[in-house]
Amino acid sequence: MSTKIHLEFDETDLYNTLKSMINHPNAEEITKLLTPFIGSSSDCTKWLFKLILGRKLPDIIPVGTICLTHVNNLSYEMDKPKTIDSELSDNNGMIACTIKEFRGFHDWKHYEVESLGIDSGGRQKTFSSYLMADTLEIMEEF
Repeated sequence: MSTKIHLEFDETDLYNTLKSMINHPNAEEITKLLTPFIGSSSDCTKWLFKLILGRKLPDIIPVGTICLTHVNNLSYEMDKPKTIDSELSDNNGMIACTIKEFRGFHDWKHYEVESLGIDSGGRQKTFSSYLMADTLEIMEEF
C-alpha cells in the first residue's frame, strides 16, 4: 500500500533545488535556463523530485514497439464505437498500436503512436495519437 502526499513548490524552491544540484562554474545561469523549462511541466517537476528521493524514471518504450491501449485513449478523429465493434479491437476495447516517437517526460503526452481504426465514413485507416505512458501496455512476444 502506498500513501500519496501533496506538496506545493514554487519557482524559488525549484530554482534553489536545481542550483544546489548543479556543480559547474556557470551554475547560476544554467539554473536560470532550466527552472522555467522544468517548472512549466508538472510531470517533469514531479519526476525531478522523485529522482532526488532516489526513484528511477520509467523505462522508455522503444520506437517500433507494439503496445495495447484502450480505443478511448486514441485519436478523436477515430469513430470509437465502430472501431470497438470491428475486428481491430478485442472484447475489452483494447487495440494494438505502434510507438512512433518518445516525446519526453516533460511533455504531458509522452508518446506518439499509430494504430488502425475506423473513420466516420466506415473506412479503415491509420490514426496518429498522443498518449501517456500509463495508458500503454507492451505486448509480450509470442
